[in-house]
Amino acid sequence: MITADDIKAYIDTAGADFSDIDFDSAIQIAYRRFRDLTGAENIDETDPTVKKALILFAITELAGQVNLYWRGRENAEIIRTRDVAQEIERLLKIKSKPAMRFVPL
Repeated sequence: MITADDIKAYIDTAGADFSDIDFDSAIQIAYRRFRDLTGAENIDETDPTVKKALILFAITELAGQVNLYWRGRENAEIIRTRDVAQEIERLLKIKSKPAMRFVPL
């Protein structure tokens, strides 16, 4: 199972800004999204690719609260959740058109 520390290590910054409750919620959603997307009932958490995909799912949930995967442009910051979604698809060897879209639950 991925942990809050896994996610904190991955994003390096802003980890301290989130509570464990925020991380736990993002982790639960990450597992649900993984299962929904892949149809897998059992998740091989020892597979580094699966673990990274789960972390990216969780990060996507937290992205609205931190400038994650962003690019700045003249006083504007754009969170590129589509890039995160495409990385998840690449890791899981899933091709969808367009890239999957995340909708707040």
